[in-house]
Amino acid sequence: IDQNSPFKRAVFPTTHNSFNSKAYANLNGHYTDPNHTVSIYDQLRAGIRAVEMDVHWTSHLTGTWPWEWKYSNELLLCHAQGNNVGCHPNDRVFAEGLDELSRFLNENPNEVVLLYVEDYMQGHYSEALNMVQSRLGSRIYTASAHYGGNGCGELPRDLSKAQVRAAGKNLLIMCAGGCGTAWGA
Repeated sequence: IDQNSPFKRAVFPTTHNSFNSKAYANLNGHYTDPNHTVSIYDQLRAGIRAVEMDVHWTSHLTGTWPWEWKYSNELLLCHAQGNNVGCHPNDRVFAEGLDELSRFLNENPNEVVLLYVEDYMQGHYSEALNMVQSRLGSRIYTASAHYGGNGCGELPRDLSKAQVRAAGKNLLIMCAGGCGTAWGA
C-alpha cells in the first residue's frame, strides 16, 4: 500500500531490542530478561520491517568446556547500559543478527527493511562495517546515494520503498555514530 509513499508517511512496524529474545536464551545466562519470544528472522517473517540491534564492544566467551574457554572483545548484541553493564560474555555476536537479516532479505527481495544500530561500539566501526559489508553490502541503500556526501544525516524523508527497490537495494541502516568514517557512509 505504501510502496510509493515517502518515508515520512510510510509504515515500518518495528521491534525494540529485536535481538533480546527468549529464542536465544540458554542456561549460560544470556538474554534472561527478553523483550521478545521469537528470533529476529521470525519477527521479520511476522511483518516487522524495522529491527534494532544494540551493538556493544565487550568481552565474549568462546569454547564449550572450561579448558577451551577463551575471552576476547567482540561486537556483541546485548541489552545493557553504555558501560556494558548487563552484557553477558555468551551474548550473540553482531554477525549472527546480521545473518538472520540477510537470510530474510535473500528470501524476500521485494521487502524494504530498516536496521537501527544502537552504537556502543567504542569506535570499532571497521569491524562492524566488515560484518555488514560481507553479509548485506549489495543490499544497502545509503543516504549518500540519495543526498551525496558522507552518508551521515537523517533518514531521507522524501525517499520511498519503491525508489530503494528500483535502485536494486532493500536495506537502510541508521546509526547515531561513526560519522566521518567508512561506517558512517
